[in-house]
Amino acid sequence: MNSPGESHRKGIALMELARVFPTEQVATEWFESNRWPSGRVCPKCESGRTYEASHKTMPYWYTACRSYFSVCTGTLLERSHAPLLKWVYAFYLETTSLRGVSSMTLHRDIGVSQKTAWFMLNRIHKAYDRDEPLFTGTVEVDETT
Repeated sequence: MNSPGESHRKGIALMELARVFPTEQVATEWFESNRWPSGRVCPKCESGRTYEASHKTMPYWYTACRSYFSVCTGTLLERSHAPLLKWVYAFYLETTSLRGVSSMTLHRDIGVSQKTAWFMLNRIHKAYDRDEPLFTGTVEVDETT
């Protein structure tokens, strides 16, 4: 069975991605709704009694464990200074490219330093590292089975 090839792949176009994620606020809301579909919880103790805070980089506070946190706390995006909107584009560019993107290309395309682009790509690749097998049976890889 022949694969359809790159020109017939389905997915969201880059211009559509720009319409879906027009601002940093929209990207933040999207990450939060996916991380906390039933409402925001503290990443340390998983309690839902959290409060908005005036901290510069950690917008939420949980009184019981006395900790600030953000949607990135405890995730692969932790300790990143890149805006979430740039993460959206980094994920898109890396996952839609058949052979991935280089850190130099990502650095130019989303406007971060090469060091930040390298960090982002390594975190994205780390998301794919799992102990259990992801697939069983016949799997298509780079348009071959």
